[in-house]
Amino acid sequence: MKRFSLSRLGALATLGLIAFNPAVKADEWNRKTVISISQPLEVPGVVLPPGTYVMKLMNSSSNRHIVQVMNERENQQLALTLTAAAERLRPTDKTVLTMYEGSKGAPPALRTWYYPGDTVGQEFLYPHKQAVSISERTNVAVREVETGKPVVSTTESNESRTDTLIARAEPAPAPRPEPVPEPAAAPEPQQPAAEPQPPSVNSSQTNSLPQTSGNGPLAALIGGLSFVLAFGVRKLKRSRIN
Repeated sequence: MKRFSLSRLGALATLGLIAFNPAVKADEWNRKTVISISQPLEVPGVVLPPGTYVMKLMNSSSNRHIVQVMNERENQQLALTLTAAAERLRPTDKTVLTMYEGSKGAPPALRTWYYPGDTVGQEFLYPHKQAVSISERTNVAVREVETGKPVVSTTESNESRTDTLIARAEPAPAPRPEPVPEPAAAPEPQQPAAEPQPPSVNSSQTNSLPQTSGNGPLAALIGGLSFVLAFGVRKLKRSRIN
């Protein structure tokens, strides 16, 4: 068991890092640690008034990231919270607690807990409203228990949202060219007007017309043939007489 006195918690929290020398050896399995505070301390779900408290891992072999906060006699559980693994490069022989700095009349909030000799500690996860409140007064991202993701203040959230919008902004589409009106179709050439046809003459009209010069050549032909025929007859008679 580790025992600490946090009488100067306010000044140490300003630095964001608190290290204490162990007074009594702690239980290695549940990392039981006793802390004494002279000022309020915020933990997930509750603000602890000045006093002495016990902090330890819940007795679970499957999940080593559940922290119990109890009173000094360990007969009353004050907080039970999930944590996330917090890693550091080098272990120390002292228990190290880090805080979100207290400001605007609010107490410091417990951030991480490293047990002596461990390189993997516990990062405390806060309920959403509590995480937002701590982030707004400290301008530091605070991880929430509901999702395990960090919650940032309203200002930082707006800036992040703006960056996201800029990153996802798509280029404006190029203006479409205005449609060019199609040229009007050329008028079709007009067909020339049909020449007037002479009025047709039926056969009855033709027969009724007077005949004039049409009979002259026929009469001459008949006369010529009669002369040739008479001459032949005469020549035939003469040949018979001789």
